Amino acid sequence: MANEPIFSLPQLRIIGTLGFLMLAIDGDVVNEEKKIIELFLRDFWHYTFGEYRDCLTSIEKIGQSIVNDTGTKVDKIDRILKVLNEQLTRPQKEVVADFARQVMTADDVIDAGEKALYFHIQKGLGVS
Repeated sequence: MANEPIFSLPQLRIIGTLGFLMLAIDGDVVNEEKKIIELFLRDFWHYTFGEYRDCLTSIEKIGQSIVNDTGTKVDKIDRILKVLNEQLTRPQKEVVADFARQVMTADDVIDAGEKALYFHIQKGLGVS
């Protein structure tokens, strides 16, 4: 059907969490990067999911705990990439890779860690 969602609600939650992991990699959480996550959710939201702001709030809480976590973010990203690889089609993976690029470039400052992480995500999704 034409009105079917491109991503499921659990997939959107995982992708949003990936966005927070990306913005946390450099230690700076800036509003421009958070806005990209919000826009992504809104763009791919389906009316059957309920209110997207509830999902965004939930993802922000998870994201904040990730930012505060001293554990390795790359391990968490690898677990997310494994799940996405099992569930997404190639076109969906390309959308996720573009989302990661948008998060990385949102603040107009791309440090080496962000760039390396972006290429890691591309490779992990098989879209490099």
